Amino acid sequence: MNYVTLITKGVQALTKSKAAVFRIKPEIVMPVEVSTLGKKGLAKIIDKEALKAVDVQGELGNIAIRQADYLKKKIKYAKKLANDIFGDISEVKTHSVRTKDANSIYSKYEKNIQDGKVVTSEEDAHAFITDSIGMRFQMKDLTIDDAMQAVKKATINGKNLTTSEQRLVKRLFRNDPTLTASEIEKAEELAKPVKMLLAEKQSQPVFERMLLCNIKSALERKVTTLEKLKQSGFSEEFLSRLNDPQIKPLQLTRICNYKGLDGIPYYSDNQMISIGKLSLATGEDIVVQHCPSTKNLKKYGTDMLSKAEKSAIKPSGYTTTQMNVTLPDGSLAEVQFRGSNLFAEYEHIAYDSRQGKNTLGKTFDNYKKAIESLKNDEFKEYNAYLRKCYNYYRNQELGIMVGQKPKLPAKFPKILSQESMESLYKLNHENNQIAMQSFTPHLELVA
Repeated sequence: MNYVTLITKGVQALTKSKAAVFRIKPEIVMPVEVSTLGKKGLAKIIDKEALKAVDVQGELGNIAIRQADYLKKKIKYAKKLANDIFGDISEVKTHSVRTKDANSIYSKYEKNIQDGKVVTSEEDAHAFITDSIGMRFQMKDLTIDDAMQAVKKATINGKNLTTSEQRLVKRLFRNDPTLTASEIEKAEELAKPVKMLLAEKQSQPVFERMLLCNIKSALERKVTTLEKLKQSGFSEEFLSRLNDPQIKPLQLTRICNYKGLDGIPYYSDNQMISIGKLSLATGEDIVVQHCPSTKNLKKYGTDMLSKAEKSAIKPSGYTTTQMNVTLPDGSLAEVQFRGSNLFAEYEHIAYDSRQGKNTLGKTFDNYKKAIESLKNDEFKEYNAYLRKCYNYYRNQELGIMVGQKPKLPAKFPKILSQESMESLYKLNHENNQIAMQSFTPHLELVA
């Protein structure tokens, strides 16, 4: 049963003079306006000031509910499309497909309006949800043998690492306990191009498949030609793969290659250059958030970066590649690529807590209080700890055994540790599964 039907039935038990909210999850409610639920269109323009009114919040909630119900109908199509495109790639460990729920949609509407956007129609609000359908692909980890091979191939300023340099990096990758602090520092600098090679190896199968889908969309929309694509640097051999049945047209509009200050992204510089070639061949403006690995952020910081480069650097070290695309049926989707570690699954609770988002259940209450109590400089220090965690797990995904798992600085309460975040995430998931067995979304009177 969809949300609109549930609410409509709930209205029968409430008088219209009573204010109500929709309990969409056991611990989460969202605003609705029951008297206008079935009426499309806005009673008034919704801006930051208008959103302070309860009835306007409810009307925005209605729009979110209608959009969520529409998206539910797309899930079967989206799952089949994801399997058609990536199902044969052995390097993909798992994948999941979901549509955004009403509360998440409402939260995104609310944030955009509070940031200065204005809603004059339902279509305006819908346009905020560029990830209405989410496809997440988890790539398999590399091995220590992959890492050792990459050491031999990596170059700095066009030259391979010397024998002694290779030996030093291999010791680092094997977590040699006899390395001195100065040797580790030197080895880490030498290891950077090696790690980028490994990142490219890990993501290349999904990257190429995705790029071919983007090219097929451009050709079908007639914004480019095979000749233009060749002139932009794509080989005939690569373009010949457009005939493979797995290649479905996906129009790329945005790519975010997120990483931390000293992190390793999932897409390499070379792969991002190919995205630039696509833009050159089509003349379309693809929004790109990427910071090249040649930028020494650890030494020079981010002040000299462009706005687009800065936007790719996440204070917490959040690492993922997200691509906003238009599916063949016109739906907007976010296709996301990550490695095997689940840290990114639960690290977001730090950001959500700091932002005061209404997306976290009571399981996280004590964590939220601890985060909210941090001063800005303390939160900055906490993010530095999270970055170290991302780097630690990213190394594992690349087949590297470097260092020990980071420890939470003693000044912070233990509930903020990575281990605690993981435990809370799992407990919340278990609690939700149990609660949802006997729960049905429903209307509730506001006291």
